[in-house]
Amino acid sequence: MGRAIGETMAMIMVIGNSIMVPTSLISSARTLTGNIAVEIAYATGIHESALFATGVVLLLLIVILNSTALLIVKKGAASCDVS
Repeated sequence: MGRAIGETMAMIMVIGNSIMVPTSLISSARTLTGNIAVEIAYATGIHESALFATGVVLLLLIVILNSTALLIVKKGAASCDVS
């Protein structure tokens, strides 16, 4: 799941890479990773800092997602243990 969230170029092409807020489920959008990939080439100053902050947010989301998945797997393994 973490890799799917971080998959940048495929998401840029698939969901339309629009900077507007989507108004429906089928509207174009931009992911966090897509935002970083597209804008980092010309970012300077506070814009560059905002992109790095976006990367930190993305990292935290993936850590939380992976930790949650690990806890679910451990709980599932503990409930299946019939020793």
